[in-house]
Amino acid sequence: GQLGAVCCVGGRVQVVDLVGRADVYAALHAPLVAGYALDALEHGPDTEPPGLEDVQWFLDIALGATRRSRPAIGLGEEAVFSTALHSGSVLELDGELVALTAFGPPPSARGSIRRPSRRRR
Repeated sequence: GQLGAVCCVGGRVQVVDLVGRADVYAALHAPLVAGYALDALEHGPDTEPPGLEDVQWFLDIALGATRRSRPAIGLGEEAVFSTALHSGSVLELDGELVALTAFGPPPSARGSIRRPSRRRR
């Protein structure tokens, strides 16, 4: 029943990936985790993970951010958002979430979590 993942690096939430169906997430889980792991290696030892309240704050900010929407290339409507601390994109179809990816600020000057399309394979 899992619908997404939260990646934390350096004790902070760095990226959240959510989809609208558990079967879709099941197919994405391994590639997402592999990408998160490759990116985290560049940041050295991790600190204590953030608490659930930190994850909820991150999600609240990302979901509440002002979005710039347009029709998606296929079905649905896509939107991008950006705040001082967050950026990301959302795809919705008939008012239901299809996918959401939200990025936080980089954990250090050494790099940041990269969008899946820019990760090493």
